[in-house]
Amino acid sequence: MGNIEGRIKNYLESGQGPRYLKIAQAICKAVDAGDIPVGEKLPTHRALAEAVGVSVQTVSFAYAHAEKEGYVHGKVGSGTYVSHHNLEENVEFLKDEVVDPAQMIDLSIACAIASSKQVDAFRQTLLDMAQQPDAQQLINVYKPFAGLLSHRQAARRWLTAQGLETDANRICICNGVTHGLMIAMSSLVVPGGIVACEALVDHGLISLARTLNFKLEGIAIDDEGMIPGALEQCCKLKQISAICVTPSMHNPTTATMGNTRRQQIAEIALKYNLPVIEDDVFGPLSSDHKPPISSYIPELSYYLTSFSKTAASGLRVGYLVPPKREVHQVVGRLRASSWMAVPMAAEIATQWINEGVADQLVQWQRKELKSRQELAAKLLAGYNYQAHPEGPLIWLTLPEEWRAEYFIAQARARNISITPAEPFVVGHQPAPHCVRISLASAESTSQLAAGLKGVVELLAEEPSPIYIDSEIY
Repeated sequence: MGNIEGRIKNYLESGQGPRYLKIAQAICKAVDAGDIPVGEKLPTHRALAEAVGVSVQTVSFAYAHAEKEGYVHGKVGSGTYVSHHNLEENVEFLKDEVVDPAQMIDLSIACAIASSKQVDAFRQTLLDMAQQPDAQQLINVYKPFAGLLSHRQAARRWLTAQGLETDANRICICNGVTHGLMIAMSSLVVPGGIVACEALVDHGLISLARTLNFKLEGIAIDDEGMIPGALEQCCKLKQISAICVTPSMHNPTTATMGNTRRQQIAEIALKYNLPVIEDDVFGPLSSDHKPPISSYIPELSYYLTSFSKTAASGLRVGYLVPPKREVHQVVGRLRASSWMAVPMAAEIATQWINEGVADQLVQWQRKELKSRQELAAKLLAGYNYQAHPEGPLIWLTLPEEWRAEYFIAQARARNISITPAEPFVVGHQPAPHCVRISLASAESTSQLAAGLKGVVELLAEEPSPIYIDSEIY
């Protein structure tokens, strides 16, 4: 491929306009063509200026224009790097539009499987809510900010079943895990602070870091998730504000920590007196319940879970359990962000817990996901991938001859939507040569089978040229 200066020069002649604009266009074209991979560091201003025969100021203008276009970003004291450009516009699951199942088989969204079971339960619960004596309270309630006591008592019973013993007065009801994560982070991390997390994380955390202006430090992972030795090394070398970890069915790699690994992470947090934000949104799906990390260090943990991945995607009711001494601070941020979580949604979750509906829906999800994983195992036999037998995701390693962006585009050309690795990458490291496939977002098992067969057919092919434009990728 040659050095980066040479790769940029290859595209200079096709540019138009002033020299700085031609250089910026050449950088963007080289990135689009895959000649300069995401995460790669660009030459210094002086080095590129000498290579193409312009002034340093001209290169500065070129880099600034490329950054404006979303292709590169500067890091103080480090240099200029290729960005995951236009990520939120080009990655299917981040687009602000609904995929039409008649036009596209959606294997991109990490969600709960939709079925008539949720609709029936929702309809019955709404009828029951409308007839209960205190229905007016749900319509008019404004306090307490942490949620109605009856809702927090039901939450305590649900959390106990997940292996977390706690008091109802410690539970704060929020509008899903993303909301709870924002509350926890804003309680713990100041702008410029550093949060240690897995080297690949849910894109929501990356977006939150940008929104709240804190930094993420990616910790190396293996088939059990975050590696304790790498975490401890980071804690020794950097001023870490908090640890954020997903120990069960990690998104996107599906890694699940064993008991020993969870204890090791807890011990490191205790040793360095670091709060742990534990995202357990997938945890209830596993029939092999393992104690949450938070159960080992309740005085340092912020435990989070919800129903959107395990019972019904639209039930954005989350439970945040902070340390007892921090409840008042968390409640203050809960009030500032939403006053209180939506009481009517929390009432649905409460009734589902009390009547056993939530447990039934989770068991159904677990059974259906297991069946879908078995289907995927048959179709993907011989290919390298990671998955949890009761989880919604597959982390598929692509054959070497495929570039990930081409594979995604070719799949989309066949009306199959899957997710690249780039949205999950922390920092500047290159993205793994993988794609994420959701088994839960397909409308039916037959549609899932058709989508997976299309993926398998593509895997077996030699990559063919494809025109990639802004409408495709």
